[in-house]
Amino acid sequence: MQHFEGEKLRLYIQKIENLMSEKMEIQENISDILKQAKNDGFDPKIMKKVIRLKQMKTEDRENEDM
Repeated sequence: MQHFEGEKLRLYIQKIENLMSEKMEIQENISDILKQAKNDGFDPKIMKKVIRLKQMKTEDRENEDM
């Protein structure tokens, strides 16, 4: 039974490590896109703000506007 629990723990850790690796790749891709946008004359800070606002709930966004 103890061996089974150790194996389960190892699998959970492996899954988390894989997801963390994917997350780093995604963050690098986002960074590359923001750099491309900046080279095309767009402001990455404004783009990030727009994305953050789009992800907010409508009522939260309205409260921030006030």
